[in-house]
Amino acid sequence: MDKSIYILLLISIICSCENKENKNSNLKESNDTPYATVYTIPPELHRKTMDSLRAKVITTGDTNAFFILSKAYRTVELKENDIYYYAYVMAIKYHFTPAYFELFYILSGGGTKETLNKQDICSRKMALYYLLLAYERGDQTVKPYVLNLFKGQKVPQSNFYLRNFCN
Repeated sequence: MDKSIYILLLISIICSCENKENKNSNLKESNDTPYATVYTIPPELHRKTMDSLRAKVITTGDTNAFFILSKAYRTVELKENDIYYYAYVMAIKYHFTPAYFELFYILSGGGTKETLNKQDICSRKMALYYLLLAYERGDQTVKPYVLNLFKGQKVPQSNFYLRNFCN
């Protein structure tokens, strides 16, 4: 009798571990970000996984979790601007350079000169601050944006925009 209880307990533990491994194997690799390999999330894991990813970004600064969230927020089902909070946490709390670009992209309305110029002066200055901060920290993916926006001009320091956010 006692042996059968132990055997059942052992089987349930093994099944539980296998189930957990199967859930993690549902993440699929995708290489369409300039920063790192990210993983797409199947719909059945979406809600719990998204909550877990949000928590990882906020509490530990998990960069892979941030990339997954960033990609997920660009899908039809989620609002792109909702990633702003998580990008802000990653940029300010963890100094994660790609998050600065994410902030620029959102504040500029899409990252182009035309969309940036359509923003109010305060949003435009904040967007440029984050773009230049990423540039100053050596993020090579933002270089084309900076060179395009400041074509024929000296590239200013980010702190110029920090001092003058809404003035």
